[in-house]
Amino acid sequence: MSKPTGVESVRDWQFAVPIALIGLGSGVALWLLTTLLSRSTISGNGWSLAGNGSLIVPFGLGPAIVAAGWTAIILRMRGHPRWLQLGFASGLIALVLVLGSALSLVAFGPGHRDAGATGALLFGFLLYGWLLACSIVAVLIPAPDPARKDIPRVDRRYRPASRHPDRRLRGRNDVPPDLTARYSSRSRRP
Repeated sequence: MSKPTGVESVRDWQFAVPIALIGLGSGVALWLLTTLLSRSTISGNGWSLAGNGSLIVPFGLGPAIVAAGWTAIILRMRGHPRWLQLGFASGLIALVLVLGSALSLVAFGPGHRDAGATGALLFGFLLYGWLLACSIVAVLIPAPDPARKDIPRVDRRYRPASRHPDRRLRGRNDVPPDLTARYSSRSRRP
């Protein structure tokens, strides 16, 4: 495989550096929000965001940000024109699942704590399932086929495996020229 040309290499860096900075900024923001919520007194009847309750930020909002980022990156690398909107939509789906998890605890209240915990676990599993599924969905979304200037040419240094004179190399996709010469010379020896 050839190394990228200068323009492609610069374009890759122009994409990778902002993504890394956004990821770093998101991590710092999640850390600060978790710290602020853990020291707050936000609570209700049977629930609290103080102390361990603040862990909904890294374990809830964190996967939502990751789902949005993964979807956007996959679609951007595949050349989809609406990569940013679909990445944002993926993050919103994950955010709805996080809110469902939190609201199940609030809605059932302290009298039905078991039902609230079951609902929160269900939405948590759905959230982490979506974290995996969003990547699969992003790969399955049809992306535009890039325009080509000409018909792809076959490199003449490679010989198709079906026409290779050495039977040990038949059935392989393509054989590099150094292997072709090496195996062909061995097969001719007595």
